[in-house]
Amino acid sequence: MINGEYTPDLPAPGEAEGNASPSPTEMPASSDSEEASAPSDTPSTPTLAVPGPPRNLSAHGYDEWVQISFAHPSSDDDGGAALTDYKYRYSVTNGTYSDWISWGRITNPNISVYNLTNGVQYQFQVRAVNSEGEGTETDTVYATPVGPSVWSNVPDPYYLTVGDSFSLDLSDYVTNFPTITHTSGMLPAGLSLSNGVLSGTVTSVETQSIRFTATNSWGHTAESESIEIIITQ
Repeated sequence: MINGEYTPDLPAPGEAEGNASPSPTEMPASSDSEEASAPSDTPSTPTLAVPGPPRNLSAHGYDEWVQISFAHPSSDDDGGAALTDYKYRYSVTNGTYSDWISWGRITNPNISVYNLTNGVQYQFQVRAVNSEGEGTETDTVYATPVGPSVWSNVPDPYYLTVGDSFSLDLSDYVTNFPTITHTSGMLPAGLSLSNGVLSGTVTSVETQSIRFTATNSWGHTAESESIEIIITQ
């Protein structure tokens, strides 16, 4: 009441009647979605690496050369980038390796190494290459180039009598450690061939001309001259 007149209570400045400002403790909290940063639409870039080693490495010797065979690195070990090359290195066993040599092919995983020496064992390693660089090399594999088998003259004819023991090591007359098989003519009764040795005790009167074939480690074959065995009573 002012000067005897009734004055109604008025809202404080800044307050609307019936719509009082909330206290600080009553202010609505910001939602988590408003505070969180908006997700990015940019896809993550895959991490690339050099490839792992080729798989299933093997080596096989031929006449003055060796073929190295292998499988590509597995799909989860290729570094995430396309392969661009294979490289190999080699030396005689326990020798100093050559520098890494580019093969330049990736579609057919076979490497041929030429101008090697027959009868000498070599060691080989291979690695794959992609845009990130040269990968891990394989374990070492070994191979020996082998020349064709060549027969020398077997000093026949052989004269035997029934009951005689006989032994002829055919590997003494052929090169490059082949497998020897009987291919033509009848073996005299009582004789047999085992591990390249013709042996036994002859049991009948007969004359036989027989031939043998030598097959080396890479499949080359060579046939002997006829070997004559004459058996009398």
